[in-house]
Amino acid sequence: MATQGWTDKGQEKVVDILTTDNTWRHVGWGSGGETAFAVTQTGLTSANPESRTAGTISQPAANTHRVVATIEATAARDVDEVAVFDASTSGNMILRGTFTALALITGDRARFTLDLVFADSSE
Repeated sequence: MATQGWTDKGQEKVVDILTTDNTWRHVGWGSGGETAFAVTQTGLTSANPESRTAGTISQPAANTHRVVATIEATAARDVDEVAVFDASTSGNMILRGTFTALALITGDRARFTLDLVFADSSE
């Protein structure tokens, strides 16, 4: 098999498409962070009832698609997973992160910065 790699320009082009498409920006949170990430995962493990938030998209580096969003708790809850989707409901998940649980009360807000970084195996 021939050697192949993900070129810098290829990474940059995909990020440009994601950024200008303005679709991959919907952020949701959940309480299923104890479940390990799997590439076949299509949604949050245990989504919380708050609506997804349309985040702000930026491109802080040529190979990085960034989404920043703030979500407000509508009730007391623990939050330990967050994801970026291509729609405000349903849709496809592109990125999921887990973290130590945040114990929130009604009205608490959490701001998330999610970076999708494209890199090849040499980076």
